[in-house]
Amino acid sequence: VMLLATLLDQASLDERQAALAALGDLQHPSATALLRQQLERLAAGKLDTSLELDLLEAAERHEALAPLLAKQRSVLDVDDPLAAFRPCLDGGDVKAGRQVFRDFEATRCTRCHALGGDGGNAGPPLDGIGKRLSASELLESLVLPNARIADGYATMLVERRDGSVVMGTIAREDEHTLVVVDATGHATEIARADVLLRETSGGSAMPPMGALLSRRQLRDLIAFLRQQ
Repeated sequence: VMLLATLLDQASLDERQAALAALGDLQHPSATALLRQQLERLAAGKLDTSLELDLLEAAERHEALAPLLAKQRSVLDVDDPLAAFRPCLDGGDVKAGRQVFRDFEATRCTRCHALGGDGGNAGPPLDGIGKRLSASELLESLVLPNARIADGYATMLVERRDGSVVMGTIAREDEHTLVVVDATGHATEIARADVLLRETSGGSAMPPMGALLSRRQLRDLIAFLRQQ
């Protein structure tokens, strides 16, 4: 624990994050005491924001710190729907975020979003997204996708003459057909003659990522998107 305390004061970000993870594993009063000290620094606004999520996850593994964590949660802004996710804003791993973006099957962003010419077109392309949106705006777009919908990418409801309904974004249309891509990236081609009704639902086709990704995955994904 003394060595880990030294790392927290002097080491690189990766080493400090690893030190906090190790403290979470060490079920010993001295480890608990050091984590308590770090939580007090967090409450005082003196902790590096890149370590906040690592500290919270480590402290959650120590039963004795539950009252302090409950106090920390009690001061979160109840009117801020992103409050519980704000520890994800800094400290992410860009390489791990790239894997979440491209390979994590539950969300695989490339089903609907293109980056560098590779990916789907149900959502807006993400080239240059790190210049257009701040970390907080990226977090909002991921956790509350209905709060910020790019022009032309609202969900469309299309009812066919046989009574079936398709929902998604219009990826392509001409005088004979239109192609609707749903939230999974699946494309449905519909003949215009079969369309009985089409209307905008007003929402985003993207599901809230806070329900599908861990906070650590969200942090890594934000770090990756900020690099674009």
